Amino acid sequence: NKQVVNRAVEKSLAVRPGPTEFFTTPSPFNSLLWFVAAKDSGGYYTAYRSVFDKGPVQFTYFPRNDQRADTISNQKDLQLLKKFAQGYYTIEKWGDTTILNVLRFGQVVGWYNPKEKFSFHYYLTYPKENDLVVQRGRFMHWNSQTAKAFFRRMFGSPLDPPRGK
Repeated sequence: NKQVVNRAVEKSLAVRPGPTEFFTTPSPFNSLLWFVAAKDSGGYYTAYRSVFDKGPVQFTYFPRNDQRADTISNQKDLQLLKKFAQGYYTIEKWGDTTILNVLRFGQVVGWYNPKEKFSFHYYLTYPKENDLVVQRGRFMHWNSQTAKAFFRRMFGSPLDPPRGK
């Protein structure tokens, strides 16, 4: 299944300027729906791809935003986090908080809402709030609607736009 998805990603990236490398990882509880992250010089193209999907991969772009980390006082921790992310991270501002997302773990219901938050994020501004960092919110936003969408995407149905978004 990984090879099927990787071939589809390679084919889709071949016609897109920019991305130089990518990784794929299965979504929770199955090997039919895969999270994809392709890296370019300024950020990442992400997608969920079923082994049953037809046509090109539909990517969503997330900028890396390295400049947002300039104000972080503990640069040693920041470098360790970037190393842990294996080069696949974004930095965002959530209100007054700077966040480092590790893309390797996928998104919270990203198959349902491609702009959803990433499952693993670290509070750079408030490091004491990181007592339990492991995939915060992995199952946040799961409900009957997102679960049905998950199973539809696993079997290759197109993404329905989230209601109310």
